[in-house]
Amino acid sequence: MTTFEPVEIAAGPYQLRPWPIAHADLDEVLIEFCRDDDTKAGIAAFQGPLDETVAGLRERRLTGWETGLYLGWGIREASTGRCLGEVTLIHADLTHQVAEIGYATRPGNRGKGVMSLAVPAACRWGFEGLGLHRIALGHMVDNVGSRRIAEKCGFTFEGRFRGDYINNGEHVDTMWWSRLATD
Repeated sequence: MTTFEPVEIAAGPYQLRPWPIAHADLDEVLIEFCRDDDTKAGIAAFQGPLDETVAGLRERRLTGWETGLYLGWGIREASTGRCLGEVTLIHADLTHQVAEIGYATRPGNRGKGVMSLAVPAACRWGFEGLGLHRIALGHMVDNVGSRRIAEKCGFTFEGRFRGDYINNGEHVDTMWWSRLATD
């Protein structure tokens, strides 16, 4: 298991601050995600009893840099420090030089271009800072917002995976994209 040193990243008007360092409002953000139907529909981890879900999600975010399983940042306005969402490199595997990227925007901040700056910044760090070769992005087929983010951020569509994900107890199809360090 690889341990990673949390790093802050500038992304235009935003600052990506690692959750282990900047977590004062983490529970507030997680509760908001858990109560938001769009976030819950797209991310199975946000489903379940609220207190158990928040506790598990908090633990993942606060220990993820130590385990390498969840390199997560709160996306903050550089001028105010207000958290707008999160972006994460998941399952960073330095041996195979691969990871996945995940993200969620707080409901009041969607459609404002937050992820079009945060996702490429996290990818750049993954490629340059970690030496990754490939970063994958997956989302449920009907998640139009994630599809737009993948397209805007230069990911290449690789295919539709049938029954790849369980959402609310039902198998659903996902779309998978990737970016390579050479793109």
